[in-house]
Amino acid sequence: MSADFTPPPLSSLTPPLQSETEDRSTLDVPSLHPTPLLIFEMIIINLLWAGASVAAKAALTSFGAFSLAFWRFFPAGLILMLYAGVSQKGLPKVERRDILGFLSVGFFGIFLTYSLYYTGLKTTKASDASLLNACEPLLISLFAVLFLKERMTRGQWIGMIVGIIGVGLIAGQATGSLIALVGLAIECGGSIVGKHLVGRYPWAFTLGMELLIGSAFLAPFALWETLHHPVLPTLGAMGGLLYLSFACTVFCFGVWYRNLTKFPVSLLAVFILLQPMFGPFAGVYFNHDTLSPRSLWGGLLIAFGIAVSLFAPTFAKRKGG
Repeated sequence: MSADFTPPPLSSLTPPLQSETEDRSTLDVPSLHPTPLLIFEMIIINLLWAGASVAAKAALTSFGAFSLAFWRFFPAGLILMLYAGVSQKGLPKVERRDILGFLSVGFFGIFLTYSLYYTGLKTTKASDASLLNACEPLLISLFAVLFLKERMTRGQWIGMIVGIIGVGLIAGQATGSLIALVGLAIECGGSIVGKHLVGRYPWAFTLGMELLIGSAFLAPFALWETLHHPVLPTLGAMGGLLYLSFACTVFCFGVWYRNLTKFPVSLLAVFILLQPMFGPFAGVYFNHDTLSPRSLWGGLLIAFGIAVSLFAPTFAKRKGG
């Protein structure tokens, strides 16, 4: 998972909105067991997300941070809203109590996250940014404890502390890495704020609204950026933008949110570990980045921390009987 993904919350989903005549027995119940199709889809989208930092780095050679974020999410949001309208034969009405939630996920999950992330990415390596993406499960767990009052085992706390040390090794090397990390932290916080929306509205509508609201916040800054620094995109920059908008956003976000209605997020999150495994190598291959010893050790500590956090509850359960 990366800043190219706003992860859903760790808590269970609330039921989606329904008409009074709809039979509640038809609701999907999340399955605890992965299907072969799910495994295939999760591998594909996480491998695509692993190249997001490299694509963004290429696009940032021509676009500013705000302009790149706007042109990535605005077309994707329109496509998803069109799909939601056609598939649902109309768009649902947003309830008044959910307006602030939609505004929050658009502001935090899109506008603030990617403004900071792309600003930081300009001055850091794509490979280091990919390694930092591995800390998102740790950040989500931390925010879940702080804001959702979820409990963590001793093993999960140990895993989080080890992972945070690894993040510090990478983020402490350059200001850009630290800025990108702040963007990731805000993204995870935004996912907690909007936790109920995915369960209350169709997934394509929820995602499309988030992207379009975020784009509305980005628009004036992107315009200012373009007026002061006119965009003359190269072929490589356009390729990076198209990859981010259609592959990483429309396709990958869409597959993730669709599966979120069928499987628990804890099951889907396991596949996020593919990103820090392959992302740095994409940076080395395409951008000729070099992985410093601190980056390598930081990545290993993050991976170890995540592994402890994931498997500590299982070990504790087995030990208890």
